[in-house]
Amino acid sequence: MDRAQIEANSRFRAEVFERQRLTYLIASIALAITSNEKTHKATAEIARCFRAVASAELLRRWPNDQDSIDLEIEQAAQDLAKLVFTDPSNDRGLSYDWARDWLLRVGIVETNPATLFMFSTRWKNHFISAAKFISGVRVADLF
Repeated sequence: MDRAQIEANSRFRAEVFERQRLTYLIASIALAITSNEKTHKATAEIARCFRAVASAELLRRWPNDQDSIDLEIEQAAQDLAKLVFTDPSNDRGLSYDWARDWLLRVGIVETNPATLFMFSTRWKNHFISAAKFISGVRVADLF
């Protein structure tokens, strides 16, 4: 599904889409930071710094209170973690249901299984890429 198809949908809410997309990107990176198998004592400091930068950007774009933003990111992280860490054999429809629900929140009604699977797979791949990058960073070099 490309941007033109999304915007052609009469129920599409661009502002909600942009906010949700950014929140999920932030949640994906936060998950990658906190799920790094190479736990390091600086991980908490990295997470704190990332939270401050990400929250400031969300507040700049969509004035809100810090608690609301924290809750929104936490909910996105939990939702994304469900997609990323659930064994597909335990919940065969998760990729479709997850993508359908994500898209419904921004006003897009999508029922094509191939499109839904591709959408959820892209979110999984984004997380995997972020996690690989973060796990390869030498934390000591950051501080």
